Amino acid sequence: MIRAIVIIALVASACTIRTNVLTIDSDRQKDTASFLDARPCFDDSGCTFGAEICTAEHCEACPDLTTCTFACPTNWVHLQRNGCDECECAPPVTCNAVSAACTGGTCQESADCASDGCLPSDTKCCATQCVPAATSCLAELPVGCVYQCSTALSQAGCSRCLAESCTCQGGAWSCTTVCAPANYLASCP
Repeated sequence: MIRAIVIIALVASACTIRTNVLTIDSDRQKDTASFLDARPCFDDSGCTFGAEICTAEHCEACPDLTTCTFACPTNWVHLQRNGCDECECAPPVTCNAVSAACTGGTCQESADCASDGCLPSDTKCCATQCVPAATSCLAELPVGCVYQCSTALSQAGCSRCLAESCTCQGGAWSCTTVCAPANYLASCP
């Protein structure tokens, strides 16, 4: 009689484990199925422009901007990757880096980009700006990046600022700044 009880306990235990394994496998099958339904890609060019970006070698829907943890500074815009708005913000792009067309200056890509996944054809992926033609700064353009606050903004209580507009003076960038929104994470190095 004792043997029967032990066997029943083991059988009951095995059934419980088996049920849990099936549940986990069922969830994995759902996750795997949705992952496998996504088109494979090498970069954003393999995904639908304005609807998807390439992440982990599979196309996925554009980011949901309601999940952004901060608002863009006034008059700034969301950078785009493959036509999809990203949480990253910057002053509006003022020239096309692909054609390098820029009235009265040089089109220069900023260090502030939506992500490392930007393609050269993605003209709104980085905070590309038209800067005076005599620019000879070796450092990357810091537009959209964390930058030292102006005296006026510091006195107004701003402790973290972003470069808004820059000119090259004496081989170094000199930028006007805006106060960084709370929780703002610039993607600049």
